[in-house]
Amino acid sequence: MPTPSPRLGLAVPTTSDPFSTEDLADNWDLLDEFPGTFICTSNSHPAWGAAQQGMRILETDTGLEWRWDGAAFQRIAPIGLLKTTTGAWARAQRTSDFNTSSTSDVVCVALANVVVPPGNRTLRFDVTFFRSEAGGSAANYFYGNVRRASTNNTGTKEFEFACPDNASGDHAGYIPGGLPAGTYSWSFQIRAFGAATSPTIRANGTTPCELTVTEI
Repeated sequence: MPTPSPRLGLAVPTTSDPFSTEDLADNWDLLDEFPGTFICTSNSHPAWGAAQQGMRILETDTGLEWRWDGAAFQRIAPIGLLKTTTGAWARAQRTSDFNTSSTSDVVCVALANVVVPPGNRTLRFDVTFFRSEAGGSAANYFYGNVRRASTNNTGTKEFEFACPDNASGDHAGYIPGGLPAGTYSWSFQIRAFGAATSPTIRANGTTPCELTVTEI
């Protein structure tokens, strides 16, 4: 009498068992219900329809895994901290103090050539600094030369935040829905604002000012 296989419960006959078309059909049904992950490349996705809803593919050239929703492929999981075109983590640091008297945005930390993979997942960018002094600075996040913002009558901008005297910590901005796949550069910029004439971001090798970009 056939015994069930340990993973899928397929009927495994012995050489003395009679041939059974019913067992064979049951085995094919079980295999069809558990198709596993389809191995392909980013340029050789299978052409699937509604019957393949829920099936997955793994791209060997990118390492990305996708789920078929019945009409399109959706990326299964975020990568986390992104990388640059050199393979380095998408993080940049300033290890020395930075100040400016400019009332226009000036780059404090720059992070170039960040690779955003396909999938349009939300991106989060964080800046961490130990302390700001001579408060009244305004800080902004940029990707490329784009500040995702518009000015209102108070001068406030999306992703802009005030750095009061002796402020510190982690500040985050988000791009819901991500960006099209490609290579982007981010920067953290500050400017003098209000009564402050020369705001300073304190940084050193132990407590750097750091900018990171993460896919969530």
